[in-house]
Amino acid sequence: SLRQKVTYVDWNKCTGCGTCIQKCPSKGIALFERDAGRMTAIYTLSPQAVPNKPVIDPDRCRYLTRGKCGVCAKACPVDAIDYKQQESFFEVQVGAIIVATGFDIYDWKNKMPEYGGGKVPDVIDGLTFERYLSASGPTAGEIVRPSDGKLVKDIVFIQCVGSRNPEFHKAYCSRVCCMYTAKHARLYKHKVHDGQVYIFYIDIRSTGKGYEQFIQQSVSEEEILYIRGRAAKLYRDGEKIIVHGADTLTGKNIEIAADMVVLAAAMVPNEGAQELADILDIKCNNDGFFVEDNYKLSPIETGQQGIYLAGCCQGIKDIADSSAQGSAAASKAQVFLSSVRRQNQEAV
Repeated sequence: SLRQKVTYVDWNKCTGCGTCIQKCPSKGIALFERDAGRMTAIYTLSPQAVPNKPVIDPDRCRYLTRGKCGVCAKACPVDAIDYKQQESFFEVQVGAIIVATGFDIYDWKNKMPEYGGGKVPDVIDGLTFERYLSASGPTAGEIVRPSDGKLVKDIVFIQCVGSRNPEFHKAYCSRVCCMYTAKHARLYKHKVHDGQVYIFYIDIRSTGKGYEQFIQQSVSEEEILYIRGRAAKLYRDGEKIIVHGADTLTGKNIEIAADMVVLAAAMVPNEGAQELADILDIKCNNDGFFVEDNYKLSPIETGQQGIYLAGCCQGIKDIADSSAQGSAAASKAQVFLSSVRRQNQEAV
């Protein structure tokens, strides 16, 4: 049984022309831009959304909250806006399920006050910085401070934020942070040639093909400065963010005045993963990731016939590993469905 959430748009009529989005007067924080940009009350989640059809946020729509406006309905050329649309349920018969619920970012804003607790606007996480780097992002790829729009000249990256900290946060390594931080640092240098990059790290875990060479090139060619140690705290001082840390190789305390700080926050299971596990009767480990049948021999199976795992729902992975496991899960499901079909044919 599946639930179709209310969109307030009849997708059977909608052509995805975008006229309603252009005409909507209500603006708010953009979810896809990680709070870094603005969007209208009627929107598509991302430029590459499938299907590329809009939905209306009922909490921001003036018509749904106040009974006034209705601009999108007037502008829609195919009369696809339906303010009275209700949530619906429908059933589908399937032979296999691939669970690929992805991940969320650790809630550092509420759980890590030493890094500003979300109150310092120029302290952001890596996923938000990814949107700043993008040409289709809120700043069209220009690296500027959220607080005042000024160009970022000194930037600090802090790794293992919420990871590898069993006493207060998550004990596990988030695995992909070392490499995406290096990528972010290099892309920043390509955009701001005279900028200075500092990276606080515990140790570098570059285990993939060509990864270590990428790290070494970042240091030698881009002059990125790696500082071995944790950043203890940061705070706003005028237009700068003061970052206090320690260099464990030299034994010296470090103080850096930065324009922006980017946090490599821990990756955690997607919200609602435990609820889905209960519905499908599959297991989760102590960290909330789905448990495979056998880590070595059956890393995709769940122990429940016809249910397979793919991507970060089973454990943290990079894009390459997630893609490989997704292909493997699809192959397993195909084999299972073929065997069921064969059994049904033999029974007939």
